[in-house]
Amino acid sequence: SSICETNCINFTDASLNNPTSWQWFFPGATPDTSTLQNPLSICYPAAGTYNITLITTNASGNDTLLLNNFISVNAPPAPPIITVSGNILMSSSAALYQWELNSVPIPGATGQNFVANQSGFYSVVITDENGCSNSAGIDFIFTGIENLSNSWQVVIYPNPSEGIFNVEILMCAVDEVVIEISNAMGQLVYTSIEKNVPPGFKKEIDLRFLSPGVYRIHLKTTDKLVQQKIIITQ
Repeated sequence: SSICETNCINFTDASLNNPTSWQWFFPGATPDTSTLQNPLSICYPAAGTYNITLITTNASGNDTLLLNNFISVNAPPAPPIITVSGNILMSSSAALYQWELNSVPIPGATGQNFVANQSGFYSVVITDENGCSNSAGIDFIFTGIENLSNSWQVVIYPNPSEGIFNVEILMCAVDEVVIEISNAMGQLVYTSIEKNVPPGFKKEIDLRFLSPGVYRIHLKTTDKLVQQKIIITQ
């Protein structure tokens, strides 16, 4: 009985004593009446709360059921706002996210941020706490970013590891570093945003929940990137 704007509901009559006719009233819906026993696709175009009335009739007479404020119709969230920092696409806050490339969902791209590695039309579908969705998109041109493996002293240890390892940046203070780890299929398995990163910054990461294999770790600022591999063993 709780849906999103423009969604539709099917109704089922459960009356006893073998009714032979039915009269439904759905104020605010399309259609707003029905004489079917089990009406289908009753659609609600606007947010609000709505009553339902059912009158059933058999050879002995009729009876009426009124359900006040039975249907709750929720408005969709506002369209998300996408901002771009280098090749990182960032959505405004929501409960759930799904990024798409050229209208095709990207497997595993369900975080607030997404790292684009090719040009195309990127969109994000957000969902709120009521299960209602909205989307927005942008045309993105991938130009590549500088790889700072030589200018940053980034150390990842132990490598291989059993799933717990340290990421240490020995030089270069930055305002923000995004740490992302993806699997061999390119699916994001870990993300963290670190603010006001000083020289000598160290972070312990626990990925023991992942299957053994080779993973790629990205450390990104607004215009720079370090990429390394981490091997997780049994």
